[in-house]
Amino acid sequence: MAEKLPTTIAPSWRNAPPKCPQAGNVTATSISVSATSTIVAEQQYGCSSLSAYATATGKLQWRNQADWVGMATVTGGKVYVTQVDRNGSSRVTKTLSAQTGKVLWSHAIGGNPRRSVSVGSGVVSTLDRVASAATGKFLFKLSLGEESSPGVSIVTGGRVHYADSGEVRTTDPKGRLLWSTKYPAGVEGLYASGDRPDISAHGRMLYVSGSKTIVLGAKTGRIVRTLPVSDQAIAFDGNVGFFTSRSELTGFPRIASTVRAINLTTGRVLWTHALPIDGTTAFHAVAAPVVSNGLVWFTQRANTGSPTTVVALDEVTGAQRSETVDACTDGSSSDGNLVIAQHRMFVSTGCGVQTFLAAKRTPVTPTPGEVLTDPGFERGTDEWTAIGDGTINRVASPAHGGSRALSVVPASSAAGTIGIQRVVERNGVRFGGYWASCWVRPTTAGMSAAMRDIEWAPGSEPQELPKGWDIPELTVGVWTKIEWIGHISTDGNSSTLQVFTQQDPSTGGTLLIDDCSVTESRPAGW
Repeated sequence: MAEKLPTTIAPSWRNAPPKCPQAGNVTATSISVSATSTIVAEQQYGCSSLSAYATATGKLQWRNQADWVGMATVTGGKVYVTQVDRNGSSRVTKTLSAQTGKVLWSHAIGGNPRRSVSVGSGVVSTLDRVASAATGKFLFKLSLGEESSPGVSIVTGGRVHYADSGEVRTTDPKGRLLWSTKYPAGVEGLYASGDRPDISAHGRMLYVSGSKTIVLGAKTGRIVRTLPVSDQAIAFDGNVGFFTSRSELTGFPRIASTVRAINLTTGRVLWTHALPIDGTTAFHAVAAPVVSNGLVWFTQRANTGSPTTVVALDEVTGAQRSETVDACTDGSSSDGNLVIAQHRMFVSTGCGVQTFLAAKRTPVTPTPGEVLTDPGFERGTDEWTAIGDGTINRVASPAHGGSRALSVVPASSAAGTIGIQRVVERNGVRFGGYWASCWVRPTTAGMSAAMRDIEWAPGSEPQELPKGWDIPELTVGVWTKIEWIGHISTDGNSSTLQVFTQQDPSTGGTLLIDDCSVTESRPAGW
């Protein structure tokens, strides 16, 4: 169902049920799209609903109420959904007609109804229970004991795969065990708590999330490798997986949330996109990434009061290609997924489901409030000068975006500070601020990177070298985004922005810098 969308998108239809008493927003916990109907599980404080909207127009086709609705999927003209019935006592999987919303059958599941429901090979699986997709008749149970929090299962390739805290088990659609594999020593699996999928399939492999991502052969159950854990479901394209991580703000240096491209065979990080940190608040990925048309799409937010932002990254380089802020005034969705289908994007927000279409034209104007005249160094160095024991050059490759980047070359292999600096504000106003970012990439191991600003009075432009760093060590050959919020504390003073490394680079090692930005107004996503 995935269809191509360009980098630049524009809002289309939005829909949501009326708000329940005392409800603050309407969260679309899951979105599933067919050719004619978009099925949305909508959660509110005190009530929930399952709605079908016309995919092209957003017109309501039908709506069913429930005490709590979890995940829904539509296939073969039927909707399979997990929910808690309105009396609050029955946790069930239901199957409804996608055309009318009429309930065809209901099957009790117990456990957490927020888990996804998987359909295939004539069966439907939820948590550890498998039933007939046609009638809802219970067929068999996947767990061996009476776990208070059963694991999660998926149906794919004519098999039913089940993962819990200790092992993975695979059966055929009739429940006959084909193989079982315990996790490696020191690697813990996760019970199906929260909203994150714990098992997914790609190619001939299964990916099970735990303290690490465990990769097994789907046919044999043999563990072939482990990979980093992903906070959201992994998105796949060929031999590359797109992983997300959560921020850590309690220590120093502060660690930003990230989206990373990782080689699924070697575990090598191909690029890292760091999400913004604003003071004590860090942005994180809300919806798992979706890969389409050479772009990696995901949604991000800082907290429940901030809007949902849709971000597109270049699949090959990780360069940010677009950022679209949703206009919902009720805050962000706390969960939910992102779908690209029917040449349209479907996003969960705090105002229900919001759709986007390709923008009629691609804007050619620069970022509003951009201070830099040549952020990507396409025409020159844009008034940046070298600091420390090094020189700067423009290079054609590797560039983060466009056709040029800056290369900072140390004069020797001795420890020292090298980098670039630029005056970004002159004769400023007290408490005036700006937002800055650059993408950096080292060519050798042992290099860090940081961004700082120095305020100075007229006639006393600073000569001191910067100190401290934000990232203890960069990944060789990978572009990483660093950011800074600067301000003026005294009227009339000016500010110089510095991008630098303090580690001891090996002889010949360089720091590449590209796609910088300095804006006088707060950019979208901060």
